[in-house]
Amino acid sequence: MRCNGVWPRQAVEADLLRSMIRATLAKLLKPRDGLVMLLADAQPLLSALLPLLQAQGVAANLASDHIALVDLPLEIHVHNVKHDTAPAIPHAVSAVFDGRSTGATTNGVCVTVVGYGDDLASCARDAAKQWADGVFPVIRSWLTRAAVDAITKAQITVATKDQRFGWSVHLGPILYRVYGGPGISYTPPDIPSSSIFKAVFAAVYPVAAHRTLFWLECFACRYPDGKVDATARLGNDDWPAGRDALLRWATDWPDTEGTVLSRREFLMFEPVSSEQVSPSPSFQEVIERYAAGHKPTSWWKRLMGKTKLW
Repeated sequence: MRCNGVWPRQAVEADLLRSMIRATLAKLLKPRDGLVMLLADAQPLLSALLPLLQAQGVAANLASDHIALVDLPLEIHVHNVKHDTAPAIPHAVSAVFDGRSTGATTNGVCVTVVGYGDDLASCARDAAKQWADGVFPVIRSWLTRAAVDAITKAQITVATKDQRFGWSVHLGPILYRVYGGPGISYTPPDIPSSSIFKAVFAAVYPVAAHRTLFWLECFACRYPDGKVDATARLGNDDWPAGRDALLRWATDWPDTEGTVLSRREFLMFEPVSSEQVSPSPSFQEVIERYAAGHKPTSWWKRLMGKTKLW
């Protein structure tokens, strides 16, 4: 597990903190008293992202409206940028980071991230780090099919009555954040890198009876009073079944000692030949238990028609 920082803001009360986090979970920050500004210029985020990629040994060039990778067929665009300057809470920037194939004119792998800080520049750095640490290594693992730091790989099969489908799953690091008031410190327990995948497995299985690349964006948080919230996206679309699974998972977290705890992970599913798949031992029991009592549905065809990009 990797931590993207503890934020012990001195002037935050619980209700303001909850308002901030729920805005994050809504994916695009909601206007509060006209203080959310749509920014046409994505340069602060792209400029913040470039050195983070270079620190991972990635050759990249900053263009006017995107970052182009030199050795991988990937461009990174940023859009839907919003800057929130509501009083009494930190500044926040919400943006969609869009990893697409070189030269593509349509959206690719779109993930919304939120960065916090004292000004626009620090927010941009925080948001860029979220994507560089949690999303890019997964995409890089898929593109290169090589070992990438912090990435766990698993293999699973999904069976229908007549067919079997193999998947190589690239699991990103589980990033967590702790939000607390003055004098509050909390370090959450470590959890296995497969925790989120197992939590949403029953929701994934019915939509994985096909051979098209797809990805999951999973986010869950627990408040000091035990209430939970979550977002989930399959491809670039909201995924209600995944959200329900994440809510059930977060409900079972231990007490967070007066803080708000959030965890998020990005996962990519690469189709492979089922004959070459040896399901990972940690998932075999989960697969067998699910397959024994469920049959995959067919609505994935409508969904995946929207998300096939490569």
